[in-house]
This record gives sequence, structure tokens and C-alpha cells, in this order.
Amino acid sequence: SNLQKEGGMIRVTKLSFLLYFVFVICCATAPIEDRQIQNVIEFPGMNKNQIYSRSLEWIATSFKSAKSVIEIEDKESGKIIGKIITPCGSGLGLYYVNSTLTIEVKDKRARFTCIANSALSQNMTNEGPIYNNLSNVSQIRDSLQKLSEEYRAFILNQKKSENW
Repeated sequence: SNLQKEGGMIRVTKLSFLLYFVFVICCATAPIEDRQIQNVIEFPGMNKNQIYSRSLEWIATSFKSAKSVIEIEDKESGKIIGKIITPCGSGLGLYYVNSTLTIEVKDKRARFTCIANSALSQNMTNEGPIYNNLSNVSQIRDSLQKLSEEYRAFILNQKKSENW
């Protein structure tokens, strides 16, 4: 009788472990390196102050409220850190990604880092983790990469519009 109870317990334990393993593989939060992009972008002929002020302009024109986006603004060190929400997917599959954006500037270049922290439903009422599933993660990385390219284009375009 005791052996039957132990045998049943072992089966329950194995089943619990199996379910946990399946959950971890399918539903675990994606590791940070899978949810982040980082690019060093060259801006030849531009100094740190020019890149810094244009980075602030880009934030102001790219997001609804620059004041609510920017959390740290340190001109001396050339660092801007903010929380951003960007769209991802399209149509019925549209959702939003809550990310941390860090822009670090030096003379002639900037490092653009974006880490996706969580996903938001289409109506922005439900927030949850970014699960470790390939299509989800690659879609988010593509979206963040596009944002980096928009930043680069804005800074380079602003350089041209200075000559008026």
C-alpha cells in the first residue's frame, strides 16, 4: 500500500516536472540578449553636442511626449535613457512593446541600445512578458532595428537641413 502511494507520487512528480519543462521551453521569458538590439552608428563630421541635441529632437518628434519618455538626460556624459512604447506586428496581430532606450553619444558616433521589456495588447490594457518564441522575438528585434534606422536617418537628415 505504501509502495503504491510512492509509485503514484513518483508519477505525479515526473508529470509535474515534464509540464514545468514544457512551460519553460514554450513560455519562458526570452533572454535579454534576444530582446535587445545595439548599434554603433557613425556620424562623420558631427560633434558630441550636435548628435546629443539632435537625439533629443528625434525623441521629441518620434514619440508622443518626450517628457514622459526621457528618464535620464545627462549632456556631460552624452547619455539619454528613456522608456518607449512602439508598435509591433500589423492588422489583427498588432501589439505594442514597452522598451528601454539608451542613446550614448561621442564625437562622430552614437551607440543606440534598445531592450524590449514587455508586450502590451492592442488596446494597451494587458501587459505581459515577451515569451521565448522565435517569431515573436524576431518580430520585436526587427521592429527595434527599424527604430534604430529611423534614428540614424533623422540625425543624418538634420545635418543636411542645417545649411539654410
